[in-house]
Amino acid sequence: MDNEQFERPFQSALQERGPAYIEARKEIVASARSAARALQAKQASADWRVVLQARILTGWIANAALFQQCVDYTEGKLPGRPGITGKFSPVERAREIAALGPAVTPCLLELLLKIRPLDGEQRAGIFGAVKQIGDKESVLPLISLLSDENIDYRRGAAGALGGLGDPRSVPSLLSVLRDPAQPETVRASAAGSLGALNAAEASPILQELLRTDAVGLDLRKASVRALAALKDTTSTPALVQAASSTSDIPYLILLIETLGSIGDRTAVPMLEKLEKHPDEFVQEAAKESREKAGTR
Repeated sequence: MDNEQFERPFQSALQERGPAYIEARKEIVASARSAARALQAKQASADWRVVLQARILTGWIANAALFQQCVDYTEGKLPGRPGITGKFSPVERAREIAALGPAVTPCLLELLLKIRPLDGEQRAGIFGAVKQIGDKESVLPLISLLSDENIDYRRGAAGALGGLGDPRSVPSLLSVLRDPAQPETVRASAAGSLGALNAAEASPILQELLRTDAVGLDLRKASVRALAALKDTTSTPALVQAASSTSDIPYLILLIETLGSIGDRTAVPMLEKLEKHPDEFVQEAAKESREKAGTR
């Protein structure tokens, strides 16, 4: 395979997905020896898409058995006893895939970016494995998926980025969080990742989400959890206001626990008041959080 013969299927692999992509990949892999040299040169590109595509194809040439195992595990063909239902959950799939190690990262990214459609369990298993492996090679591809037309891909990418510990994802996650056109499930995943990334710049947006009636309870809860992770004392007024205006007991308890974890003394009066709440679980949570906040 000369350079011209290589470049045509490579560009096809770069641009296409689905069956057309698979055909381009097969053509390159079939010429393994000469293709491997060309792929090595491609990995010097400044374009992450070119580099990733070269690494994916190199992986199929260098260790096809490992990549096939990655695909099989994604599909639920796992070793051992499958259990009563005969199926493996996304969590089980993610655990087994992640155990294969960082070498399968290109395979997982290929599945996400190039192989459509995937069912919900497959997607969840892949995103879970990407998060567990924590390979920084996944960051830019996942950021690109934040703009995907598929809501499930956007949600999965937003949730996985928090586990990679890379600040490059923060601006894109902030854009998702503040965008009211995004589904709230996607925004909630972005909130969780921003908390995990300790992105202090997310705090004002998260506080505003607590103050508006325009968002649902699940997004508010995700915002509270993110604020708990950030431990930003400037969020205390927003949390106190939310606690004083909600009638949802689980949400109220979450707010109370977050105030305790932040440990701002200015929350003590509200927590003392909540110790007299009719619900005994609210009382207990308020007492514990008041003790935490009052001793810091």
